[in-house]
Order: sequence, then structure tokens, then C-alpha cells
Amino acid sequence: MITHFVLPLRWSLFYALTDKQWRDFRERHKSLCADWDRCECPKRCKANTLDERWKYDHAQHTKIFLGAAFICPGCHWLKTVPWRIRTWREVQDGLLPLPSKPSHIIDCLGWTQQELDALREKDLKKDGADSMRRNELNRQIQRGNAALVPAPLERLSPRDIQRFVKPGQVMIVPWRVDLTALTSYGFSPREVGVFEERMYKVAAKRMTTTPDAGDPNR
Repeated sequence: MITHFVLPLRWSLFYALTDKQWRDFRERHKSLCADWDRCECPKRCKANTLDERWKYDHAQHTKIFLGAAFICPGCHWLKTVPWRIRTWREVQDGLLPLPSKPSHIIDCLGWTQQELDALREKDLKKDGADSMRRNELNRQIQRGNAALVPAPLERLSPRDIQRFVKPGQVMIVPWRVDLTALTSYGFSPREVGVFEERMYKVAAKRMTTTPDAGDPNR
């Protein structure tokens, strides 16, 4: 049976945890880092956003949590691909001038305008290609040639898989997630397991209720 492994969009601890759990995570990070309120950028700008650090194992289709760090708004903009894409599209459509965030990339991080322009072109090109791939998966689903499976196959019983997938259909399956590194923040293995379950629930929701199934090649 053919399987497409898809990395859901907007799939992170921020979206998966409850507000209380996210606040607890932030406070745990603060207790471990004395200078948590300063970004790692050259000017050590004021940090206010807890940035999740992930590794993407394409061979195993696994998203691995590495840790977190507080970062400034400018670095947050650079780190957040959907935010960058939205900025480029709005500028392209004449809805707003270039905001101050790209200036941080030049003034603090030392990028040139040419490098920033190259990033914009790369982002828009990749976003267009990704949109085409997502649309094709959606067309396969609508035609009944493919079926969404809400969790990695090893987490489902054969009966569950049969319930989601009909004979001859292509399976569209979310990536696996590995949150083991959360134990370094004092979370127990049981709590980590609960967070992983919440991540898969978000993955299932993203894949079944959003206009696109996800990003198959991120």
C-alpha cells in the first residue's frame, strides 16, 4: 500500500498544549536560564517569545523536539516560515509596506538586502510548489483515491487502519513526533506521553479540517 507521510502545518507544542501547560513550560524554561529575557542575536535584543527548536528526520519521517529558547520579535519573524510567507504575500499584494522585522535581519543579524531578497524569492517559490503538492493530495482525497490516517500506523490497530483506509487507497499519514527532550525540563515520561498524544490530536485536526492536508516536504 502506497503511503504519503505528511508534516502537518502549524504543528508544535504551542498549538498542542493547553494555555496552562504552555505557561508552565515557559516558567520551567525561565527557571533553567538566568538570562532568558535576552535573545541570542548579536545585539542581545529583548526576548519575549519562547521558540521551539526541532530537528526533522526525513528518513524516519520524525519531528524531534530539541529544546527551546526565548527570542526577540525580529528573530521570531525570521524563524517563523508562515509569518515570513504572509509578510511577502501582503507586501506583494500592496497591503502593507515592508515591516520593521526584516530591518532587524539587516541591522542586527548582518544580512544584506540582496540576501533578504533572495530569501523572499526562495520562500515564495517553495510556498507555491508546496501548495501545488497539497492541492494534489486534496484532489486525491476528494476523488476517493486517498485516505487520511490520523496517527502514525504503529499507534493504530489493524482494525483502525481498515476503518480509515479502503482497499486500493493511498494512505496519507502524519509524521511521528519525539518529545523525549522535554524530560530535561522536569516533565515525567507520563507527561511527555500525554503531550505526544495532544500533538497527534492536533495533527489529525489539521489534516481533516484545514483547506490543505499539510506540508509533505518540510
